[in-house]
Amino acid sequence: MTIRSWFLLSKLFLFWIVAVSVDFTRASSEKLGEGSYGVVTVDPKHSKYVIKTMVDKDRKLIEPELNFHMHASELLAKGQNIPNILIAEAFFWERDVLNLRFPRAEKIAGPGMLSEEAEEMHFVTNKKKFLKDIASALTWLHEQNIAHCDIKLPNIMYYQQAYVLIDFGSVQSRVHVIDEIEKIHKTTSWYRSPELLLNNHSFPCEGDIWSTAISYLHLFYDTRLFKYDGELDKDLTFSKAIKFQQNIMLINLSLFLDQSLFKDTNLEEIKHLQASAYNPPRKKSALVKTREQIIAKTIDINLLSQFNNRKYIKDRLLQLFRDELMIEEDGFMSEEDELIIEGDEFMSEEEAELLSAMMMIPPNMRIMASSILHHEFLSE
Repeated sequence: MTIRSWFLLSKLFLFWIVAVSVDFTRASSEKLGEGSYGVVTVDPKHSKYVIKTMVDKDRKLIEPELNFHMHASELLAKGQNIPNILIAEAFFWERDVLNLRFPRAEKIAGPGMLSEEAEEMHFVTNKKKFLKDIASALTWLHEQNIAHCDIKLPNIMYYQQAYVLIDFGSVQSRVHVIDEIEKIHKTTSWYRSPELLLNNHSFPCEGDIWSTAISYLHLFYDTRLFKYDGELDKDLTFSKAIKFQQNIMLINLSLFLDQSLFKDTNLEEIKHLQASAYNPPRKKSALVKTREQIIAKTIDINLLSQFNNRKYIKDRLLQLFRDELMIEEDGFMSEEDELIIEGDEFMSEEEAELLSAMMMIPPNMRIMASSILHHEFLSE
């Protein structure tokens, strides 16, 4: 073989090596999801693990997550049981990148999107398991004076036949008063409790209970309540985005309570605004007008404070989520109910009783996580 032939063969071999390396690199950076401060990828060398990578130059945003897993790891090493929480098995720095290595878990859902495994588990017994597992996790957290502060379906996974909490980047101590700037966006807008919507941040653990109830309604009933099109607030200024998020969730809360919580606004207008936020108009001018109408609303705090009747909350849950009460005589669902529920499941009396305790408007009247575990609905 001539020198030229060897040279060409060497180039082909080098090209093959580079191509294989590129394919491996692509495989090594397979992206599973992305949060506000990081990317979740699969590590090909440890296929049973998920690697969560968070990049932050001053490292302040990732400190809560890292500190939590360090604390939890120390407790595990001492033999303490930590139920229904997915804890990092390893964490290490690579320059300004923190890698957290987790056991591989099954993503159960985004709102209205059940995974295949979760779909198979979608029964009444599963409703009870969901509440038992998450309440177990919250009981341990709250006993440690720790609030999760960002409970939502994307932060709940399925691991070893149990629902588990993940993502502790927003954790807050029950006894620590966080700075004003930290208070904003601590909880994803769909899951913010009524007190958070009114800028009261003194009840973080009680807020976890509310967020769990909303996650439950989204997973098992695919409700349109407490949702809106996420694109609506993306190009708003910071202050307008906060006001929009607060008001749109108060609009959803108004529909749930069957009472407008805004001054000079009737319930019919509330329904129209909620429908526009869930399915925004295509024309930009109409979209902008809808957003401005929502931002301009002024809350009537006195009205909201009146909703401290647990039976009223229970009756509303049954009215909205028990199909025999929703279907009219002609066999069709009313237009009002079509704006709220899309699923075909129904709610039992015991189920509504527990959820009403989790969704009490005054946070100090909400049921504790430990008490959820002993509720009649969760009995075998």
